[in-house]
Amino acid sequence: MEMLSCNSYVVVIALDFSKAFDSIRHSTLLHKMASTNIPDEVYNWLGDLFSNTVTVQSSKARES
Repeated sequence: MEMLSCNSYVVVIALDFSKAFDSIRHSTLLHKMASTNIPDEVYNWLGDLFSNTVTVQSSKARES
């Protein structure tokens, strides 16, 4: 609510890449990503996503 009273705004962009990822072999994509400098956490998360075993962790926002 503080943002509303300060005339601030938030921009949200949602993209649906599900069809794009379904049109390629996940193993091929992971193999190509392994040769880049992608962080291990991202690589592992994408591997879990492709195998439908993604775990979402939540955290509480800090109060100012």
